[in-house]
Amino acid sequence: MDTINVLAIVGSLRQESFNLKLAKAASKLAPDDLEIEIYVPSELPLFSQDLEKDLPTEVKEYKEKIEVADAILFVSPEQNHTLSAVIKNAIEWGNRPWGKNSFFNKPGGVIGASSSNFATVRMQNHMRQVF
Repeated sequence: MDTINVLAIVGSLRQESFNLKLAKAASKLAPDDLEIEIYVPSELPLFSQDLEKDLPTEVKEYKEKIEVADAILFVSPEQNHTLSAVIKNAIEWGNRPWGKNSFFNKPGGVIGASSSNFATVRMQNHMRQVF
């Protein structure tokens, strides 16, 4: 059986991030035929169309990670009732420049962890709209 490679993009830069811990737990609990690579996009520059002409090395490497993955898992907190700026920036770089959407035809999912009663319900709803 072939291994399914999933890229888990974590939308929190906090050192003790619940969502980084969630991604690590998912990786440990994954079946043997599922490999989860955890990626925290802390090195991605803020998206600017001005940078699309000559993509920064970090962006090229990130887009390659997406393209070789069989699926994408977004693991994000909810911030101000929506997705985190970290995830939004990662999405922008992943689907740009125009015509070079690295997410094209990739199955994806979204999970998140929070200490609040609402957890990440609103973030996940907004992610569905973005997808």
